[in-house]
Amino acid sequence: MVAYSPQQNGVFERKNRTVMEMARSMLKEKGLPNTFWAEVVYIDVYILNRCPTKVV
Repeated sequence: MVAYSPQQNGVFERKNRTVMEMARSMLKEKGLPNTFWAEVVYIDVYILNRCPTKVV
């Protein structure tokens, strides 16, 4: 078993950070309480999955 290393999971780490930043921004912008966190994260992932990205 390999120890956890952010370098090995760079793409995932960046996507996760993007989702968390989007969620915080949406909650703050709309003045929503943190109880809506799960719904906002779900919406953010939905949006990101539909955004075009470069093909590797």
